[in-house]
Amino acid sequence: MVDRAGGVGWFLRARRAYPNPHLPGERGAPRRFDRASGALLWHVTYTVVSPAAWATSAGGTVVSGADWSIRAFDASTGALRWRYEFQPDTVNGAIISVTISGDTVYAVAEQLDPAGLNPKAVAMAVRLTDGTELWRGVAPEPERGGLRSAVIAGSLLIAGDYRGGVQAFDRLTGLRPWRTTGDPCCAGVTSAPIVRDNLLYYVSGDETVVALDLPSGSRRWTTNVPGSLIVQPALCRDRLFANNDYLYKFDRFTGAVVGIALNSETELPTSGIAAHGELAFVVGNDRVYAFRCD
Repeated sequence: MVDRAGGVGWFLRARRAYPNPHLPGERGAPRRFDRASGALLWHVTYTVVSPAAWATSAGGTVVSGADWSIRAFDASTGALRWRYEFQPDTVNGAIISVTISGDTVYAVAEQLDPAGLNPKAVAMAVRLTDGTELWRGVAPEPERGGLRSAVIAGSLLIAGDYRGGVQAFDRLTGLRPWRTTGDPCCAGVTSAPIVRDNLLYYVSGDETVVALDLPSGSRRWTTNVPGSLIVQPALCRDRLFANNDYLYKFDRFTGAVVGIALNSETELPTSGIAAHGELAFVVGNDRVYAFRCD
């Protein structure tokens, strides 16, 4: 944990293993840490094939997805409250992202055919209190890699599409009213879209930064930059920050580039971007940088 002045409050040293992806093992099971000290409060272990999705929490419940299951844990103790299993076949697909709004858990996933090929995009909603399925939506066309991080945007659940663009699902019915597409040459939208003031922003591996009007999904602007944009962008005031091995700053209303930083051989951004107050933060080669958002 680093404070706003750049001081290190605490850090954790993690050991990363790279197991055979086709063999079960412990990969990304939920842990809860004390925010002030970094002390481990509890750690849940279970056998999975695919890495677990990032956990999220609401109402005293921590929710995480792994393989074709969504699990809910008591936030205080780590005790399992319920498990929702979309399908028992853990080889041909996985939950990629989970998010919570009100009393509903939303998740997106990729579903493969029996041979492990031709992934399709899947979205689903379950009840937060007991894991009961409310709806399930499957995109009608085959995808190259399924859906990635999802966000809530009013009446829509919107997720990045690894093939390119984003897909929007109705939060009440699971129907998909619209999608956008990208250049199939490259990885698509692997980071979470950002929503503010009826606008949705996303960056893509096909070297584009895009803003859409909500809820229609019509394109407000597109800006091209030389290099794939894979990691998480951030909004700070009226600036959108993105990393393609340079740190770009865009005007969020027009898409115009208003600044480029960390563009030398010795200084370059190596992480996604976080924003708080008047500052945007990014990790570099050997230091953490803070930039003003004006």
